[in-house]
Amino acid sequence: MSNSTIAKHSKAAFDESKSIRILSGLLESTGEIKTFFGENDKTPNYDGSFELVNDEQEPVKQFIVQIKKVDRLVLNSKGKYDYRLKTNFLQYVKDKVTENPAIYFVVDLATEKVYWIYLSDETLIRLNFEGKKTVTYHFREEDSISNVEAFVLTMQKIARERNNFFVYKTPQQIAEIQDAVDYLNQHLNGDLKNIKERIFPDLWRVGIKYSVDHTVLFNDVPVPITGCVALYPQMRGRLDTGVREYDWNLSENMFTHFSLGSETDIKKYSEETLHKIVQNFFKLGISYKFLPAVVLMEQIDPFVKESQRFFDTPTSQKLSIKEVRRRFILLHNYMCFLFTGHGVSENERACVERAQSIIDHRKMNFYSIFECARSCREEFKKYCSSESEENISLRGKMFGFLQQESIRCFLAIMELQCRKIEEFTPVWNYNWYDWVYLDKKSYLENCKKICDRWLSNLPDLYIETYNNIFETTKFLVRDRFVYNLECTNFENTNFLTIESQHYQGEKFSLQMDFSCTSELSYPNIPEGLLSTCSSASIQRFIQNRRLYYDSICCLLYRGICKGLGFKEGDLPLYEHENVKFFL
Repeated sequence: MSNSTIAKHSKAAFDESKSIRILSGLLESTGEIKTFFGENDKTPNYDGSFELVNDEQEPVKQFIVQIKKVDRLVLNSKGKYDYRLKTNFLQYVKDKVTENPAIYFVVDLATEKVYWIYLSDETLIRLNFEGKKTVTYHFREEDSISNVEAFVLTMQKIARERNNFFVYKTPQQIAEIQDAVDYLNQHLNGDLKNIKERIFPDLWRVGIKYSVDHTVLFNDVPVPITGCVALYPQMRGRLDTGVREYDWNLSENMFTHFSLGSETDIKKYSEETLHKIVQNFFKLGISYKFLPAVVLMEQIDPFVKESQRFFDTPTSQKLSIKEVRRRFILLHNYMCFLFTGHGVSENERACVERAQSIIDHRKMNFYSIFECARSCREEFKKYCSSESEENISLRGKMFGFLQQESIRCFLAIMELQCRKIEEFTPVWNYNWYDWVYLDKKSYLENCKKICDRWLSNLPDLYIETYNNIFETTKFLVRDRFVYNLECTNFENTNFLTIESQHYQGEKFSLQMDFSCTSELSYPNIPEGLLSTCSSASIQRFIQNRRLYYDSICCLLYRGICKGLGFKEGDLPLYEHENVKFFL
């Protein structure tokens, strides 16, 4: 009689033992491979390893392995065996650039045959497994180990190819390089994947180039460089291990760093580089698909107001997003009309000549979308009257001449249309330059009205954007801020400052308090206070009229810096100016 209280061994446990015995016995049968497979192995990410050994039984190369068992592989109509590969090991091999090759074994328990896959970059790229839990692999009969000697020869060839990439590195250097690339790839393929897709849209994996003891000629004088390091993008279809010797391919190298007098700190380099990638994400701009609708309206608001000068629509009349798009396309197409030689007036020819002189100096992205219409206002009106089509489309390719601000405006318009938002809603109806010379009281009242609306809506807009970008709460700002606005006058010009107190909180919040000050001294320090701040940079946000977008960027950046241990710096939000957050 069975005692039901005694733990029983499952069939799966016996099958696992059998699969390991089959594989170990097969690989070790010629004495050229030593296996290190453990039953119920708890090693994260892989199931053990095997080593190639030489004639003196000394290990010469280690391979990491994944071992899977199956009751019986079934032949399909094309004479191949279909098997569903789990992708967690594939992702591990892709992310962890290593000198140790990786082999995926499948043991057929019925026939006691072993099938195998070498997880080279070529194979990983071909499998296209990202974002999937399993992928189908079609084993051929020749993918089984029918001849152990032939299998060993293949492993020796793989080992030689792999060693070529690491031949000039010490074990410590290899470990440091692997850790550096792992750090970058794990973050960029993990929590920061949307940042990676924005900065490197076609990137499969980041590779690293690293060499020591180079000599470089500066003004014909040889200068010894102790360390040369750079990242390079490993795109789909490009095959290598992700580690190379440094070369001078400047079109490919990214974030190049030279060390003089001391060896490069690869760990520090990888952290600083990831920080630069994050900053570049905000410099390039958050993808509009992640932004709330009101922030998109804020992005196109300046265009709509400026375009009123060139179109006869009354300012009081509501505009559709379709009409905003039509305005942009007319401005774009008129520029194309002039640059393709169709302009006949003196103004139009002069406009083209000015543009050509800029192009001759190899400059791109230099024109506002309004440039040609400003220079040739009457001619532009005549052009518009000849374009009666309601669903007008872009003609030519003028985006290479347009400033990034104009391009981003068009992308925001397109995103609003994709969301089927039909009506344009103005966001900020003020002109800061009208306030500058007001008396202090009037100036401060105007600023407070804007800031009250801005800062009361900011927490919800920030949370919405954050949740669209990240799947983790690791970078979420949860702090509570109390603030007050003050005005100072210098040489008859008003300047706005914000006094704020920073407290730990469960959810990001902003609260106005007229008594708030940054100048506190013991014992008048509120309980739970973390820090205080007095900042004039808030005025720059109001001047720029992208209050929601710019402050969301600063909050996202602050959270990433805190989550990754970076020192928070100023953000390159504007073309010629970095921005310091005012909180």
